Amino acid sequence: MGKFNLKFVKPVASLAIGAAVLTGSFAVSGAADTAFAKAATVKVSKGKLVSAKSGKAVKGYKSYKGVLYKNGKKFTGLYKNTYYKSGKKGTGLYKNVYYKAGKKGSGWVGSGSSKKWYQDGKLLTGLGKNSGKLFIKGKYANGIQTYKGVEKLYKNGVVVKTVVDAAKAINNTTVEVTFAEAQKASDISAGRFKIEGLEVTNAAVKQTDDKVIVLTTAAQTGGKTYTVALDGVKSRTFKGVSNVQATAIKNVKSSLQGIIGKEVTVQTQVDVPAGSSKEGIAVTFNITNSADTSNSNFGKKITAEVFTDANGVASYSYTQYVAGTEDIVEAYPTGNASVKTTQAKVYWGNTERLTVADVTTGTSFANGGKKVYKISSAENANGYVNVTFKENVGVTPDKLVRDIKVVDANRVGNETTALSGDITPWQVTTGGVQYAQIKLDASGNATFTVSGSNGTVTPIVFADGKYPVAGSTANYNGNNKLETTELQAQASAVTFDKSFTQSLKVVANGTANAAAKNANGIGDGGRSYTVTVTDKDGKLATKGTKAYVTFKKGEVSSLSTVAINGSTIGSYGAGKLITVGDNGEATFKLTGAINDFATPTVFTDNGTANATLDSDDLQLVGETTYFLKATVNDAKLTVNDADKEVKVGTKATFSYQSVDQNGFPYALSYDGGTGNYTATYTVHAQFGDVTVSGTNVTPSVAGESYTVKQGTSKSFKVVASSGVAKLDVTSDEKAVVKVDASASQVSLPSKDVTINFVTDANTVVSSEVVAKIKAATKKEEIAKALEAVANYNDLSDAAQEHVVNILFAAVQNNTTINSISVAKVIDDATDLESTFTAISDAKKAIGSSLVLPFGATNDATAVKTALNAKVDTNKVTLNVVETATKGTYTVTIADKANTVSSITTTVTATVSTTNYVGDAKAAIGTTLALPAGSTNNEATVKTALEAKTGVDTTKVSLQVVLKSAGVYTVIITDKSDATKTDRLDVTVTVTLTDVETAKAAIGTTLALPAGSTNDVATVTTALKAKVDSAKVTLAVIEKSAGVYTVVITDKSDATKTDRVDVTVTVTP
Repeated sequence: MGKFNLKFVKPVASLAIGAAVLTGSFAVSGAADTAFAKAATVKVSKGKLVSAKSGKAVKGYKSYKGVLYKNGKKFTGLYKNTYYKSGKKGTGLYKNVYYKAGKKGSGWVGSGSSKKWYQDGKLLTGLGKNSGKLFIKGKYANGIQTYKGVEKLYKNGVVVKTVVDAAKAINNTTVEVTFAEAQKASDISAGRFKIEGLEVTNAAVKQTDDKVIVLTTAAQTGGKTYTVALDGVKSRTFKGVSNVQATAIKNVKSSLQGIIGKEVTVQTQVDVPAGSSKEGIAVTFNITNSADTSNSNFGKKITAEVFTDANGVASYSYTQYVAGTEDIVEAYPTGNASVKTTQAKVYWGNTERLTVADVTTGTSFANGGKKVYKISSAENANGYVNVTFKENVGVTPDKLVRDIKVVDANRVGNETTALSGDITPWQVTTGGVQYAQIKLDASGNATFTVSGSNGTVTPIVFADGKYPVAGSTANYNGNNKLETTELQAQASAVTFDKSFTQSLKVVANGTANAAAKNANGIGDGGRSYTVTVTDKDGKLATKGTKAYVTFKKGEVSSLSTVAINGSTIGSYGAGKLITVGDNGEATFKLTGAINDFATPTVFTDNGTANATLDSDDLQLVGETTYFLKATVNDAKLTVNDADKEVKVGTKATFSYQSVDQNGFPYALSYDGGTGNYTATYTVHAQFGDVTVSGTNVTPSVAGESYTVKQGTSKSFKVVASSGVAKLDVTSDEKAVVKVDASASQVSLPSKDVTINFVTDANTVVSSEVVAKIKAATKKEEIAKALEAVANYNDLSDAAQEHVVNILFAAVQNNTTINSISVAKVIDDATDLESTFTAISDAKKAIGSSLVLPFGATNDATAVKTALNAKVDTNKVTLNVVETATKGTYTVTIADKANTVSSITTTVTATVSTTNYVGDAKAAIGTTLALPAGSTNNEATVKTALEAKTGVDTTKVSLQVVLKSAGVYTVIITDKSDATKTDRLDVTVTVTLTDVETAKAAIGTTLALPAGSTNDVATVTTALKAKVDSAKVTLAVIEKSAGVYTVVITDKSDATKTDRVDVTVTVTP
């Protein structure tokens, strides 16, 4: 038997190996996919494992002669959780994991100070398995380390029994080191202690506590952190103490509130001699509680020493546990109690004992606005608290903020007299006091209101003694002054100022050195400014919004000679009205005499003085203008038609005007006169003839006419008057005219303007466009040239194509083309624009390609028929002509009402190789099974057939007609050609439901095996064997002897149910 098995297995293994060779992988040891390659099939060539037969690298993982290869190369990396390096099982780090002979292992990595211990492949933090030593990130633990929540001192991974609990600088040259256990003097020496940055000169056991070693050190740096090392192991740290003696000390804040159980921080600030560091100075705090019992933590008395930071601030945080008590806090530089702070006070409660909060949100209000605050102080219920302003405490009377008041205080007055009404509270250095008192309700709550103008205040609420005490106003024990240690709360600051909903912007145009009036010729000169008025969000002001321009005293040289928009103002601050236009802007112009200057102020009239600048007006100062001698070396050429499109037959007047340095008209002196120079105009009639006229206008060439023919240019001399040389040009046809002018005798530059003489159609075509049209060899080139014509761009696509077709035909027929003829074609197309809508729609519907039905003839007739089905033949007509290219057709689309409007397009037609009708017929077949519960009718059958794969409802339509019960005739028609049709009969059945299937399986009779009991249980068991119990449940009820009613219910839907009566017999 064994021999038989051996012989049987061998060919099977051979077969498996052979299959592996074919697929490029071998099966070894169960699920492994590494191949052990045989020398007969592979070899190593140039370090690579290759096929002995083909010489190509062997794909996949292959093990050959103890080396692992991947795709022919010695493998480095992880394979089946084993690390390989150059094909061999490796030892070392790979992706931060340590491997030993290919498996995760333990060992040292690196050398010297970089040597680290890995355990089970990972850098060890914890105890070594064998050594028991503590490692931190692979290195022996040294110094104080916390492991598993226990803090210990370690040296080279081993716990040091001598444990240092604390280190503290006592003074600038003394440090106390506290051990966990008592120390022997014989064991202590300075050499055992090292402090980096400090020399340790002596070490001794403290006489009063043998757990404390007193170290004498070199002078410490105040505030610097030092580390004590014992026997070479770093241990505790401490802060160095400065040897600087504080010259003064004061509280940062003298009144604080604390909540019991939560820390409060008291702070002092020291002063030191000039040039000395403020850091590291020891400060002692003495804190005494009013309920001090020196018992546990309740009402505890505290003495604590802390050190100042770099700013000389010493901070100490602590808490108390007795509400309703106060701490008296005093502080002094340690060792120098003669320099002491004034007392500070901490008020303890379950919550803060006095608070003030905003009722009105916001911190900035318009003058006259109001801000409401809420006071809460349960301990002062039914009593009074005072309100003052931080800015008005401890200042001289001239520094008071006087225009902000408490407007609803219950009691007001000064140091001698009770007053009434709104009041500004203060306490000045000269001794004066004004107070405001607010009465709290029975819950200790109240509100107060602050209002005013042009200032900022910070309300402070303080409890200035009890009022009343024991219910009597006579017992009030306050002085209405804020003392530094009184219970107090500071509110948020509030600012009242001018609040404007508008914003101004003033831009000075041109140069600040403007031309003075009539200085070096005749002209007003001056400089213009642009004012923009917006709201706070930048929205432009509406047309008609008013603003004013004025001059402040000292900002204008003379009110009598400097004018705003041509008129002077009578007094400083008097406003000159300017009005905003559609764009939110207003302009004004300043003019002045020689050597004048002016700095305008623009304002909106928000204040009290009507049309006169006051402090409450929104205002903005513009740039200063200086009025000097005019510099006239420039000119402007303008035409009287702003859009430079003049109707045919209408005169266009050109004006060449000399201007000053800011572009304003200025007539310079010349040849004994003012502004009477001669200008030279050159008129270029680019399209259409034009006629020149005007006063003092003569042709440059004597005897020439005043007519300039189309395509020519002619020059004219014009004598200027008051610095302006004018020339009139007219045309009786559409024309494009370029006019340039210059005045070389007075060194004025050349300027030019181009205008169009147009008809009402308003189409202008330049000579450049006409030249491109004439040179065009393709329609696309004409279309590209016409993009420069505005009215062409306004046409629909169909109308543009119509224009291009006409012009292309004209080019091919050598018809005369000029700007007028091109414009006429465009204008005509504009008039016909409405007719192009249907044409354009038809072109889009036709597209550029057409697929004729399977079996159709590819000719013009078939194409036209197919295309007519795509367009509205009530609006357009189609003419289809086949081109020289078989299957390509030129389609002309014309408007049925106006055949002048037409465009052409090209359509490529192909005949479908897909028999959509035949494919649908094959897909439908002759039988159809509808889902359970379906209605077997025409609509349901049609929906089911249209959903079949192979029935493309975009290509064919189905008509379903009932032929007989369960049999339907299906008519299939090609949608693109109604003559392509076919039909077939389909027999349709409805799949039984789970309940129906079970009912059929049960039947109406049941024969039980011989010896069975004819009862409900037996019948139920027998029937369940006939049905799918995962889908239905059966309820069997005995109806009569041997007859049972079986109720069948769908398990997924209890509403689906049926029943059947079953007659049951027992086989004899």
